[in-house]
Amino acid sequence: MTSDALVTSFIQSNTQILTAQKFLALAYDQKDKAALLESEAKAIQSDGVGADELKKAVELSQKTNEELAAKQAEKAKLSEQEKQYYVQSLPYFVRGVAGTKKLVGEVASFGSSSKQSMMGGGLSALRGGMGKLKEAMVIAKATPGYSKSVFDTFRKTVMIGKSNKVKMPADATAALAGLAP
Repeated sequence: MTSDALVTSFIQSNTQILTAQKFLALAYDQKDKAALLESEAKAIQSDGVGADELKKAVELSQKTNEELAAKQAEKAKLSEQEKQYYVQSLPYFVRGVAGTKKLVGEVASFGSSSKQSMMGGGLSALRGGMGKLKEAMVIAKATPGYSKSVFDTFRKTVMIGKSNKVKMPADATAALAGLAP
């Protein structure tokens, strides 16, 4: 796993998560937060995105997950409009969760290949095979906590959606399978 591939994988999954979070923010009437999430999703897809931008995206997403958990805890009953936002969030969440599950394995592979590169040729060999090393290290460091945050929010979102009779895509329930508790 190269650093470039790891960064690309993270950007793809995180963009989906940020978009899902945008719709959930709208469900809880947080229009400013929704606009911020949409802006961040676009920003991390830009050419030349750096480690600082990726770190900011992770922090925003995790903070949003905490805020959503609080909103979900205080308001389990959804209006019809809120249900629609939930419906809109689910396909993005499913893709984001699938990508994040994959990312967890890729981070482990990246760590192994990084160690092998260092043992085989030192830091210069490591840098030679990994163009976005700094960015990949940010992702590798953040992934364990970030993935747990994403999975927890997804579980709660599906649970609240089901209890409110929100139409669940078939892959939403399937995406719950295999998530670490």
